[in-house]
Amino acid sequence: MSRFITNIIPSQHAEIAPGAAVRRPMPTLNLRHSDPFVFLDHFGPKTHPPHSPKGDGTGAHPHRGIITVTYLFDGEMEHYDSYGGHGVVRSGGVQWMVAGSGIVHDEGMSAEFAERGGLTHGVQLWLTLPIAHKEARPSYGLLQDTELPRVELSDDAGFVKVIAGKYMINSVEVSSAMPLYNPLTIYHLRLNAHAEADIWLDPDFHAVLYLASGKLLVGEAETELNEAELGILSNSANQNELAVFCQNPTDTAIDALFLAGKPLGEPIVMNGPFVMNSKEGIVRAYQDFQAGKYGVIER
Repeated sequence: MSRFITNIIPSQHAEIAPGAAVRRPMPTLNLRHSDPFVFLDHFGPKTHPPHSPKGDGTGAHPHRGIITVTYLFDGEMEHYDSYGGHGVVRSGGVQWMVAGSGIVHDEGMSAEFAERGGLTHGVQLWLTLPIAHKEARPSYGLLQDTELPRVELSDDAGFVKVIAGKYMINSVEVSSAMPLYNPLTIYHLRLNAHAEADIWLDPDFHAVLYLASGKLLVGEAETELNEAELGILSNSANQNELAVFCQNPTDTAIDALFLAGKPLGEPIVMNGPFVMNSKEGIVRAYQDFQAGKYGVIER
């Protein structure tokens, strides 16, 4: 029996910078978080003409207490941070930053991409760090499309790309090299036109499903999920509920993200770019940033 959708959360429109709009299902009044996932911004798809001004970023800003994860369906994003991290992630790749004890970063179109132009489409996620790792030393990592494991679905239905965590198929474990501080998984599902597939999920994980494009029917009840909607999935009642049955009723391929993990069950207090475990922690995060303890970006 398939897991099913228990609630659908629509995205809210947000302006993260002048001319840079995103669709955001979390955090909103309808969904504060899905522990350990606390934030999801969906940007694009947006086509940039050649010789565009370098933009689509928010400029240098701080973070603390989280891991930021940027995954691109299309485009190219460049990262700099105050701990010397630098990289350019391209279509189908992921980059992440462990903010830990505090860091300043800048993420936006690379100068080369802005010059040649093209399509930008992706998501940014925030994962709250466990209390034991809130003060971890900041770090940065990157995996391009070819470095992420891809599971081809039967009957040419599409693929599941393992961005983080593991995926089980035919009793074989497929794992991403992205380091984790707690058990979770992030998958990109590409489901071809009029295809269907059972998508494996760890039965111990709570999970949500975000549709980045198209329309999707979920579970035996064929609950309809539309673009920019997030579906909260039922928990597994037993070991027989290991999958989510997905059908694409449209004439084009769809893209969806599965976010699943074992809830930390720890206090989550968010304010601006910081996610801590108490109001006092938030105050300290701002104080340390204002005191210059997060460093500066050197390019």
